Amino acid sequence: MFHISKISPFFFILAYLDLVLSTFYKNDIQNLAFILVFGFIFNTVLGGLYQIVPNSQSQKLRYPWVSYIVFLLSLFGNIFFLVDNLKAFSGFILLAFLIFIFHIISCVKMVKPLTIRFILTGIFYMFLSVIFLNLSIFQGIVPYQLSVHTFTLGVMTNLIIGVLFTWIPMLTMQVLNLKLADKFYYVYQVAVFLFLSSFFVLNYNFILLSGVILLLCVLFYLYIIYDSVFKGKKVIVLPLVVKYFLSGWFLFLLGTLTMLGIIFFNRFDLIVLHVDLMVYGFGFLVLSGAIIHLLPRILWNWFYQEKAKQGKEVPPIHKLINEKLVLVNLYFYIPLLIFIIGLDYFKLFDISSSILGIFYIWFTVGTFYKLVKFVFS
Repeated sequence: MFHISKISPFFFILAYLDLVLSTFYKNDIQNLAFILVFGFIFNTVLGGLYQIVPNSQSQKLRYPWVSYIVFLLSLFGNIFFLVDNLKAFSGFILLAFLIFIFHIISCVKMVKPLTIRFILTGIFYMFLSVIFLNLSIFQGIVPYQLSVHTFTLGVMTNLIIGVLFTWIPMLTMQVLNLKLADKFYYVYQVAVFLFLSSFFVLNYNFILLSGVILLLCVLFYLYIIYDSVFKGKKVIVLPLVVKYFLSGWFLFLLGTLTMLGIIFFNRFDLIVLHVDLMVYGFGFLVLSGAIIHLLPRILWNWFYQEKAKQGKEVPPIHKLINEKLVLVNLYFYIPLLIFIIGLDYFKLFDISSSILGIFYIWFTVGTFYKLVKFVFS
């Protein structure tokens, strides 16, 4: 690694705390959306970008202490959310982002690579999202759903798609169909713009139409992955994190279909099922896969790189994660999520929240306890 982001593990810890915290808000769809999107996803994204962007540019991040200020501002935002001060919460999130963007952009020198274009587009949408969040909370002039979907679609999916266009071929030792992927970038931005425009006007027929277009775009994206990695190839043993990524995209398709069904049949009382699939499903699996990929490498380079250079015995990176347990958790989680969706369908939120909270604590401890052990050994 060219650059080691020592703040990223703290962002990831805060993200998982937000994930557990979110299970207490199943009865309040607005606050549930806020803590999941501007807590769990926001902190995961900042932690990931602080590691990914400098390395993609082969640049060291200048003034790394600024990243700790960004983290503290996000933490304060979380604290104000807990005491139900949404204005302070949104203000701190905005301030954290503004400092972050000036900090991270300072190391960007190359903008033409496909992944960088997706990342920069995602950062642009992050700016819009936190502005919409503040306009929604302070003025009420835009629906809060616009800020939420600007982040989930404009930010999260752009970043995930861009990074996975690099990671999945790399991890499977295949070559990306760059010609198709480059065309997809422009097609996807049109789809995202149409979808977010539909939420700006809150016209559900427009949302329905743009949702279908978005679904077709994601199928196009998955075809590019298939064409690059699987088509005409021998049987490929998928790395652990790739299984997380692909499982997450399967749940994204289900979540989009669920949203379309909710709108078509006018069953907005079931919107929590859409949240289950898109955030607890797609978001959790893909972002957890990214953390499982990044965190051991960050900590290994942080604590063991110099020892390895000195010829001392150090553990291999893959030993820092209990891969068997991580795989079992993946296979267990998908049927568990289906069960959770069933409970939420019947409005049994207290039961579903308790089960999810326990699982997320188990997942976090079970996945990362080896990392903690190695760090303090």
